[in-house]
Amino acid sequence: MSVSVSRATYNEVVKYIYGVVVPLIVIFGLFGNIMTFKVLRRISSKSSTTCLLYALTAADSLYMVTTAVSDAFILANRIKPREVTNIRIRYLLPMETIGWSLPSYISNWIVVMISLERTIAVLSPMKSKKIWTKRTSLIAIVLACMVPTLSTSPRWVQARGVPVINNITNETDYKMELYFVPGMDIKFYGILKLINTYMLYVGPVCVVFICNICIIVGLYVNRRQMQLHVTGDRQRRENKVSRMVLLICVHFCICVIPNSAVVTYNVSTRSTQHYRDTFIELLIKVFYVLLVWNSAMNFLVYVMSSVAFRKEFLRILCGVFRRRKTATSMTRSVTKTDVTNATNVSNDCDQLTDLRYM
Repeated sequence: MSVSVSRATYNEVVKYIYGVVVPLIVIFGLFGNIMTFKVLRRISSKSSTTCLLYALTAADSLYMVTTAVSDAFILANRIKPREVTNIRIRYLLPMETIGWSLPSYISNWIVVMISLERTIAVLSPMKSKKIWTKRTSLIAIVLACMVPTLSTSPRWVQARGVPVINNITNETDYKMELYFVPGMDIKFYGILKLINTYMLYVGPVCVVFICNICIIVGLYVNRRQMQLHVTGDRQRRENKVSRMVLLICVHFCICVIPNSAVVTYNVSTRSTQHYRDTFIELLIKVFYVLLVWNSAMNFLVYVMSSVAFRKEFLRILCGVFRRRKTATSMTRSVTKTDVTNATNVSNDCDQLTDLRYM
């Protein structure tokens, strides 16, 4: 790379990313996914698309949680690097190798399944309900969970924490080492890692991109049929859902493609362990923010593209504020009533005292 970034600039940007940007996105993402669960439960029937949207929201919520924990470890590592590193390698090694990002990979594959379901619904509207049923969605969710898990499983076993004696302090530290099966070439693991990268990054992006083109073509054809009054109300509703899913998929491609390109470049040039310069490292940090934002953005897409979702969301918010206002007014009225009753009791006691001594 011809572009270089100083180490001081890199440290400042990383501190801002992990200390400000990522926590804000995580807070917004958790709020948005919780509200998405509530709104979908109220307005949506248990259709095949709704099952996939529930699964996508659950995966995004889990990724927000793992991102928050990982971000906390990164910030703590800047304060006490030795203690935090030992804890991460000794007790959280499986999570450190791939576990923090596994919900993101599952979310990517669920987006693939949603894209396939909507492609069938747009291109074959008369047969889509028979081709892609609710049972098909459940099978797709299981596959979306299994593919990333099986693809990353070798790294869960390969990474090991090794105790090392510090010559200066004579204390035990831990470092991570990769275990290779005796008799197998290192190139085999390099090829396996490249296949893993394509399965987790490049493959989902390519499938979603192709499905987006098919959805756009199908929506254009359906729009021409709507102008000729050929389609019915059911097809119009399906087209609205397809447009919403199309926005999700376009946003997914915008956020995931840069990170996929950089990760593929690093794996193909065998520079994943030690990046060549700080500029590549900085790009990976920035693209990581895009990945986190990808899991937090779907709530905004639902609000902007669905009138029913927006109305129900506002109704929930208004109901919360109304309950708080009612509870506050009831507390005030009860307090006022108690003060009045206490005053009346005091007056009655004074009158009884006067009658006793008359």
